[in-house]
Amino acid sequence: EHQDLADAVAEARAIAPHLPLLAAGFSFGALMLLKWLASGGTADAYALLGLPLRSVSLGPQDLARVPDGAFIVQGEHDQFGTAAELRQRLPRARVVEVGRVDHFFVERAAAEPGATGPIGAIRDRYREVATIVIEQLARDARLA
Repeated sequence: EHQDLADAVAEARAIAPHLPLLAAGFSFGALMLLKWLASGGTADAYALLGLPLRSVSLGPQDLARVPDGAFIVQGEHDQFGTAAELRQRLPRARVVEVGRVDHFFVERAAAEPGATGPIGAIRDRYREVATIVIEQLARDARLA
């Protein structure tokens, strides 16, 4: 499956060889991005979002080699691996924690006034996460 990424990158580079290549992967996509990098893939900048340390069965997840300085964005309460767990396992990575969110960058706020339904209010933090990623990719690729 990481070959799909390699094919997409080759196509992007053929279309716009003069532009920097920025890559981001979420969850399984982050795992595939790591495999692609480990197989010799290169990008001007990349981000790993929701990098799982545990599989869907909550057993240990095999990771390809994580390069020193890898940029990772992780939820504080990510059920597949918290930011704190990532910092412990990958001390040379740059881990940004998004507070109060799960693996999907969703904050469950059942205690909020007016919250209804079985899970209460749900608030995603996608714009915040996108801003974090875009700004860091731009810095890493020296675009900003």
